[in-house]
Amino acid sequence: MALYNVSQLVGKTLTAAKSIEIVRIPFDNSESVYTVKSGQAIGRVYSYVLPTEGRAYLYWMFLDTNNDAYWVRHEINAFSIAGQGILTVAEQAALDAQAKTLLEKVGQILDGGAENVAETGEAFTTAIKILTFGGVAFLGAKAFEAVTGKNIIEYFKKGKK
Repeated sequence: MALYNVSQLVGKTLTAAKSIEIVRIPFDNSESVYTVKSGQAIGRVYSYVLPTEGRAYLYWMFLDTNNDAYWVRHEINAFSIAGQGILTVAEQAALDAQAKTLLEKVGQILDGGAENVAETGEAFTTAIKILTFGGVAFLGAKAFEAVTGKNIIEYFKKGKK
Protein backbone atom coordinates (compact mmCIF):
# COMPACT_ATOMS: atom_id res chain seq x y z
CA MET A 1 0.00 0.00 0.00
CA ALA A 2 1.41 3.39 -1.03
CA LEU A 3 1.44 6.24 1.47
CA TYR A 4 0.70 9.78 0.23
CA ASN A 5 0.85 13.21 1.81
CA VAL A 6 -2.78 14.41 1.85
CA SER A 7 -1.81 17.94 0.80
CA GLN A 8 -0.53 16.53 -2.53
CA LEU A 9 -4.05 15.37 -3.38
CA VAL A 10 -5.61 18.85 -3.31
CA GLY A 11 -6.37 19.77 -6.91
CA LYS A 12 -6.19 16.15 -8.09
CA THR A 13 -9.07 13.99 -9.26
CA LEU A 14 -10.10 11.03 -7.14
CA THR A 15 -11.68 8.07 -8.92
CA ALA A 16 -13.69 5.53 -7.00
CA ALA A 17 -12.01 2.12 -6.74
CA LYS A 18 -15.22 0.83 -5.10
CA SER A 19 -18.67 2.28 -4.39
CA ILE A 20 -18.28 5.52 -2.45
CA GLU A 21 -20.98 7.36 -0.49
CA ILE A 22 -21.22 11.13 -0.91
CA VAL A 23 -22.43 13.29 1.98
CA ARG A 24 -23.09 17.03 2.30
CA ILE A 25 -21.66 17.39 5.82
CA PRO A 26 -18.33 15.77 6.84
CA PHE A 27 -19.46 13.90 9.94
CA ASP A 28 -19.70 10.17 10.53
CA ASN A 29 -23.48 10.18 11.06
CA SER A 30 -24.22 12.19 7.87
CA GLU A 31 -26.77 10.73 5.47
CA SER A 32 -25.58 9.67 2.02
CA VAL A 33 -26.95 11.78 -0.84
CA TYR A 34 -25.38 9.84 -3.71
CA THR A 35 -23.25 6.79 -4.43
CA VAL A 36 -20.35 6.95 -6.86
CA LYS A 37 -19.75 3.60 -8.53
CA SER A 38 -16.35 1.97 -8.95
CA GLY A 39 -14.43 3.48 -11.87
CA GLN A 40 -16.32 6.78 -11.82
CA ALA A 41 -14.64 10.08 -11.04
CA ILE A 42 -15.64 11.47 -7.67
CA GLY A 43 -14.29 14.92 -8.45
CA ARG A 44 -11.32 17.21 -7.99
CA VAL A 45 -10.24 17.50 -4.37
CA TYR A 46 -10.82 21.02 -3.12
CA SER A 47 -9.77 20.47 0.50
CA TYR A 48 -10.00 17.99 3.36
CA VAL A 49 -10.80 17.90 7.07
CA LEU A 50 -9.07 15.79 9.68
CA PRO A 51 -10.74 13.68 12.35
CA THR A 52 -12.25 15.54 15.29
CA GLU A 53 -15.22 15.14 17.63
CA GLY A 54 -18.02 13.56 15.61
CA ARG A 55 -15.64 12.68 12.78
CA ALA A 56 -13.45 9.61 13.17
CA TYR A 57 -12.11 9.79 9.60
CA LEU A 58 -10.49 12.21 7.22
CA TYR A 59 -13.05 13.54 4.72
CA TRP A 60 -12.22 14.78 1.21
CA MET A 61 -14.02 17.95 0.07
CA PHE A 62 -15.19 18.56 -3.47
CA LEU A 63 -17.27 21.32 -5.08
CA ASP A 64 -20.22 20.64 -7.36
CA THR A 65 -21.19 22.82 -10.36
CA ASN A 66 -22.97 25.25 -7.99
CA ASN A 67 -19.85 25.51 -5.80
CA ASP A 68 -21.63 23.61 -3.02
CA ALA A 69 -19.42 21.30 -1.02
CA TYR A 70 -19.78 17.54 -1.00
CA TRP A 71 -17.65 15.14 0.95
CA VAL A 72 -16.45 11.54 0.94
CA ARG A 73 -14.98 9.68 3.86
CA HIS A 74 -11.43 8.45 3.35
CA GLU A 75 -11.03 4.70 3.21
CA ILE A 76 -7.82 2.81 2.47
CA ASN A 77 -7.70 1.51 -1.13
CA ALA A 78 -11.05 3.14 -1.98
CA PHE A 79 -9.63 5.64 -4.49
CA SER A 80 -7.50 5.70 -7.60
CA ILE A 81 -5.15 8.60 -8.33
CA ALA A 82 -3.21 6.99 -11.16
CA GLY A 83 -1.56 9.06 -13.87
CA GLN A 84 -1.58 12.39 -12.02
CA GLY A 85 2.08 12.58 -11.04
CA ILE A 86 1.47 12.32 -7.32
CA LEU A 87 4.53 11.18 -5.39
CA THR A 88 4.40 8.77 -2.49
CA VAL A 89 5.94 9.88 0.80
CA ALA A 90 8.95 7.62 0.05
CA GLU A 91 9.41 9.07 -3.46
CA GLN A 92 9.21 12.63 -2.10
CA ALA A 93 11.75 11.83 0.63
CA ALA A 94 14.16 10.52 -2.02
CA LEU A 95 13.79 13.72 -4.06
CA ASP A 96 14.28 15.83 -0.93
CA ALA A 97 17.49 13.91 -0.18
CA GLN A 98 18.76 14.58 -3.72
CA ALA A 99 17.93 18.27 -3.39
CA LYS A 100 19.79 18.43 -0.08
CA THR A 101 22.80 16.85 -1.75
CA LEU A 102 22.65 19.48 -4.50
CA LEU A 103 22.42 22.28 -1.94
CA GLU A 104 25.42 20.84 -0.11
CA LYS A 105 27.37 20.94 -3.40
CA VAL A 106 26.34 24.56 -3.92
CA GLY A 107 27.50 25.34 -0.40
CA GLN A 108 30.89 23.79 -1.10
CA ILE A 109 31.31 25.87 -4.23
CA LEU A 110 30.35 29.06 -2.42
CA ASP A 111 32.41 28.23 0.66
CA GLY A 112 35.72 26.98 -0.64
CA GLY A 113 35.53 26.60 -4.36
CA ALA A 114 34.93 30.19 -5.39
CA GLU A 115 38.58 30.82 -6.24
CA ASN A 116 38.61 27.74 -8.48
CA VAL A 117 35.45 28.92 -10.20
CA ALA A 118 37.22 32.08 -11.37
CA GLU A 119 40.28 30.17 -12.56
CA THR A 120 38.67 27.87 -15.09
CA GLY A 121 35.79 28.38 -17.46
CA GLU A 122 34.75 24.73 -17.03
CA ALA A 123 34.43 25.07 -13.27
CA PHE A 124 32.49 28.31 -13.73
CA THR A 125 30.10 26.64 -16.15
CA THR A 126 29.63 23.77 -13.70
CA ALA A 127 28.93 26.26 -10.91
CA ILE A 128 26.33 28.05 -13.00
CA LYS A 129 24.61 24.73 -13.83
CA ILE A 130 24.53 23.77 -10.17
CA LEU A 131 23.31 27.21 -9.13
CA THR A 132 20.46 27.32 -11.63
CA PHE A 133 17.05 26.59 -10.18
CA GLY A 134 13.84 27.04 -12.17
CA GLY A 135 15.65 28.83 -14.95
CA VAL A 136 17.05 31.55 -12.64
CA ALA A 137 20.79 31.55 -12.04
CA PHE A 138 22.30 33.15 -8.97
CA LEU A 139 25.74 33.41 -7.46
CA GLY A 140 26.66 33.63 -3.83
CA ALA A 141 28.72 36.55 -2.58
CA LYS A 142 32.04 34.66 -2.63
CA ALA A 143 31.52 33.30 -6.12
CA PHE A 144 30.44 36.74 -7.37
CA GLU A 145 33.59 38.30 -5.95
CA ALA A 146 35.80 35.53 -7.35
CA VAL A 147 34.32 35.91 -10.82
CA THR A 148 34.04 39.71 -11.01
CA GLY A 149 36.71 40.81 -8.53
CA LYS A 150 34.08 43.05 -6.91
CA ASN A 151 32.30 42.95 -3.57
CA ILE A 152 28.63 42.20 -4.33
CA ILE A 153 27.28 44.59 -1.68
CA GLU A 154 29.44 47.48 -2.84
CA TYR A 155 28.61 46.63 -6.46
CA PHE A 156 24.88 47.04 -5.91
CA LYS A 157 25.21 50.03 -3.57
CA LYS A 158 27.13 51.94 -6.27
CA GLY A 159 24.56 51.15 -8.95
CA LYS A 160 26.46 48.34 -10.70
CA LYS A 161 29.45 50.48 -11.70
